[in-house]
Amino acid sequence: MNKLYRGVLRDEFLRLMKDRHPSFQLTKGWLAGEIALEKRISGTSVSVFVMIVPDLRGGERFTVEMGWSTKGRFPEPEMRPSSSLKFDGSEFRHDEFICRLGEIINGEDEWWVIEKPDIQVAVLRSIGEQKLSAEVAIEKVKPLVRNAVEKIERFGIPYLDEYLKAQR
Repeated sequence: MNKLYRGVLRDEFLRLMKDRHPSFQLTKGWLAGEIALEKRISGTSVSVFVMIVPDLRGGERFTVEMGWSTKGRFPEPEMRPSSSLKFDGSEFRHDEFICRLGEIINGEDEWWVIEKPDIQVAVLRSIGEQKLSAEVAIEKVKPLVRNAVEKIERFGIPYLDEYLKAQR
């Protein structure tokens, strides 16, 4: 992902989550470039996580993952994303779990696309003949991050709350 896009993505996601969900704190994830937030549950080894994950194949897009660990750590990489599980509450029995937000919403993977692949633009940027401005990066990324955070609030946080209720 372009450095300017990545910076706006990180700044806006952290700003919105800090304002709206201050109990989630920045933590270290496993994947390059991901922005991982953790909410530790007091008196337990349980944590829930929300992550923004840029396209690791170099595309100008990102997805949202979320999950939990009962082991006092960030879920192990082999749990990413946990697939072929039904979202019927049976997944709550797993000690560690990560899924994509889109799977919770409608059973399908969802990506927020900042810029569609364009070989010509990529080549021109790589040789320095076409630059991306900070203003354009902000204009393209901020609305997508706001949309992602709205979906996290509408679907993701209630899903994590449902998991926490099942642990009591």
